[in-house]
Amino acid sequence: MLTDVKLQKRTRRALQNDILRQKVTNDVTRTASTAAGISSTTKTTTTPGPKPAPTTAVLILTYQRSGSSLIGELFNQNPSAFYLFEPLWALYENKINPTFPSTLLLANGNKRPMPATEDFGSFSQELITNMARCDLGQVPMEILAPFGDDGHWFFSANGRHKALAKYIDCIKKDNDAKKDALCVPLAQAVCDNSTIRAIKTIRFRMWMLERVLLENPGMKVIHLFRDPRASILSRFTSTQAGCKLEFEASARCYDMSKDLTTGGHLFKKYPGRIMRILYEDMADYPMETAQKIHMFLGKELPKNVLDWVLENTAAGVNDTELFETTRANSSETAHAWELSIPTDMAFKIDEICYDVIEELGIGILPLVQKKGRWCIFQNHVAWATIEVALQSEAILKNHEDE
Repeated sequence: MLTDVKLQKRTRRALQNDILRQKVTNDVTRTASTAAGISSTTKTTTTPGPKPAPTTAVLILTYQRSGSSLIGELFNQNPSAFYLFEPLWALYENKINPTFPSTLLLANGNKRPMPATEDFGSFSQELITNMARCDLGQVPMEILAPFGDDGHWFFSANGRHKALAKYIDCIKKDNDAKKDALCVPLAQAVCDNSTIRAIKTIRFRMWMLERVLLENPGMKVIHLFRDPRASILSRFTSTQAGCKLEFEASARCYDMSKDLTTGGHLFKKYPGRIMRILYEDMADYPMETAQKIHMFLGKELPKNVLDWVLENTAAGVNDTELFETTRANSSETAHAWELSIPTDMAFKIDEICYDVIEELGIGILPLVQKKGRWCIFQNHVAWATIEVALQSEAILKNHEDE
């Protein structure tokens, strides 16, 4: 009897998902038709033969522990997309490694020196443009095939580059960068044939963005935020925090505040090219947010991506509300921190990040506390650290000149 009840519940949920899937598909189709000026009664003429869809480049700009992997999967699951997961990560991690070679090997076989710290911003701008344009020959193998000695784990882990499966199989045969470069044409072919080129990164800031927008007129930007209390707590509980709370909160909200200010100017200067979203919205309303993102990009929401969202966020399976998507697994995950954050931590982050919290419109949370563990600190370099270091160097140099 218990098995029958479970089967009936699964069957009912499957039916609800089918209805929701059809509803969202109809909404997307209707919205796309309206945007194109076509009504259901309008007669249209079509030219024979399929036309290739225009390619859109999209940069997902966000922060550590901010739920960006969920947004990134909208593109990783799309068979027509070329998606790169944190391509700048290996470069920045190796920058602080004293044993890392001072010369980078480009995919085209050329070499270039590792840029100095103060030049990393302009180097990152150049790399984002090269990747968005599918100019992979100008991209270092340290990005396209990082950590060969460890089986290229960062690039290949957890199916994070689904469309690049053949390329990954190729680079995993060797741990030699020159041999890995011979595999790049496999990735190049995927990029050349894509209709979306998506890059997700936590190592690119809004003050670096304008040059990229100017050099790539078709690029759009998704600026993803998460409540800083949630992301900072996540860094501590996942043992990724490298500094005390005051510094972690100050560095994070310094970046967020600066990005909000710069992003506001760019939003007005480049209308229709920047979208600001909250991770909490994606977690609470996954189907609606996925649909809005694709509308922003001028793309249809692919059926397999829609299916993935339904299956991985539990959207639409509420037993009491047929189309209710606010109480889902992803939503519970997104808000779990509200019950676990220590009170003193919440108050300290509220104090340091007040302006950011107010600008995002998320408000001071009602504090409900549970006891939790603290983390083991590890090394970490924040953008704020680099900027403060550069400012200090400039001040010292001025004094020396005097």
